[in-house]
Amino acid sequence: MTENSAGGVALCSSSTESLPASLAKLVETIEAEQSLTPSKTKKLLQESDVTAEDLAPWAEFDHSAADSYGRRMVWDGGSFELMVMSWVDGDMAAIHDHGYTQWGAVKLFGPAEHAIFRVADGKLVTTERRVFKDGDVLSVSHDMIHQMGNIGQAPYLTLHLYGCYERDCDVTGDARLYELDEGKIQRTSGGVFFGLPESQVDRRESSPVADFPTALRHKVELLKRLVHSTGAEAAGSLQDDRQRRLAAELVNADTYRLASSEIEAMEQARPAIRRRYLDILGQELTAAARIQRRLHLAGLFPHALSERLGDVLAIQDPAERLDAHCQAVDEVLGVLMRPQAVVAA
Repeated sequence: MTENSAGGVALCSSSTESLPASLAKLVETIEAEQSLTPSKTKKLLQESDVTAEDLAPWAEFDHSAADSYGRRMVWDGGSFELMVMSWVDGDMAAIHDHGYTQWGAVKLFGPAEHAIFRVADGKLVTTERRVFKDGDVLSVSHDMIHQMGNIGQAPYLTLHLYGCYERDCDVTGDARLYELDEGKIQRTSGGVFFGLPESQVDRRESSPVADFPTALRHKVELLKRLVHSTGAEAAGSLQDDRQRRLAAELVNADTYRLASSEIEAMEQARPAIRRRYLDILGQELTAAARIQRRLHLAGLFPHALSERLGDVLAIQDPAERLDAHCQAVDEVLGVLMRPQAVVAA
């Protein structure tokens, strides 16, 4: 055993003979390739016969509460890394890229929530958030900014392959982790966890401004992790100024005025773009409602939002869904804009 860069224990093998046959075959196939790309890597994992049982020795479902998910190295091939991540309900990576990585792919062994982001006109925006099914494979490119996690599902594993032919070690090093509530990007070579300790932050730089849905979800997931890692629910109170600030911002009218202005701006956008924005906004407002309800029921926070938007997400017809989104957003924002609004849980 060795200690990995994320601070956990890594069961990193030094010989393919110690690996399950499916993983040994995968490593040998990767080493034989000389020109892997994101699409080729995705196809490689799709065609591999690796199973969740093969990954069981690297499972870390009992990972530290301070870690956003379990993370263990299976094979360090110098120019590529093969890792297993473990996800229990509530685990979510921070928004991040993969540093030096030029090509890669992730094979899912459970229903993972996955979001993709891009920087457009100097603003970080969410372009997609959806749940992928067990067995799906996601490609990873150098420019990819994403986030994944487990929302309301049984524990599951994921297999991650990252590579860069220009490196002979640390291919995921110098990754960007978007700390949007602080307006910073953290550079790290370890796990892309919320609330990284200073020892795992190599340096900081300014981050782009995020649109409302992206900034809201960051605050929601960060607050969930901080509450969990500090035992705030058991203690009966939020544990530090950052937690209190994040909780207060979720019901501060100024927080939602940005959403109102963005919704108004979307009136000039193409219908498909407007629908995508409102769909993502609906998901993020629902996520905010859930953490507020959780804190409210735990006696930590006096406000809770209706989960009215949950019904909207079940509407299949795009036109009806768009109208329902607009109505629901108006209702939720209308409640929040009233001074000292309290919605019963």
